[in-house]
Amino acid sequence: MTLVTLRRAFALLALAGTVSACDAPTQYCTLIGCRSGLQVRLTTAPAGAFSVEILPYSSGGQQLTYRIDCGGSAPPCGSQVFFPDLIIERAQIRVVTTRGTVTHSVDEVKYETSYPNGRQCAPACQSATVTVSTPE
Repeated sequence: MTLVTLRRAFALLALAGTVSACDAPTQYCTLIGCRSGLQVRLTTAPAGAFSVEILPYSSGGQQLTYRIDCGGSAPPCGSQVFFPDLIIERAQIRVVTTRGTVTHSVDEVKYETSYPNGRQCAPACQSATVTVSTPE
């Protein structure tokens, strides 16, 4: 055997040892986070202060209203308002501006589950986006 042939044989043997060591990979999780909740996307961002309210449909009893104020003395929201940790099936969404109020019925909110660190690692987050119009 020549020296070149021996080097190639040794390199192949080393590579084979490396490949067999990868048979049982170790699972490493990163620390990427995510947030569960409902994103309300407005077709146009209202000028001035406004609020977005969500009234989930309830089979009975007290009905909660979730409200986020935007602009004015509250932080600006632009055209997207996020309701953290809100997981609902259906609701009424009300947009209140200086031009008036518009209410939308949403019969089915479709959430998607995401795993930013892979399915084997936490967290798992549920998020949905609903697009509604604003008062004209």
